[in-house]
Amino acid sequence: MNDEQVIENAGHYYRNDNKQIYLPQPVNCPKEIYDLMLECWNRTECERPSFREIQMFLQRKNMGYNPKDEKMNQIKVPIC
Repeated sequence: MNDEQVIENAGHYYRNDNKQIYLPQPVNCPKEIYDLMLECWNRTECERPSFREIQMFLQRKNMGYNPKDEKMNQIKVPIC
């Protein structure tokens, strides 16, 4: 979207005329994360997740994640 389209889209969102456009799911973004993003963009405040809920969601997504494992997969070992 260019600047004018963003401003126009914000107007649609403000007027709640169902013409607003939500950003598409980014490449390599898991569906669960995109669904969370959509929840955060909800017009009704009480229907948006709280910061605590977002934190808990992200903690659950990261359970068992070890950045060292990812680094080990990226190390290139020269073949002699």
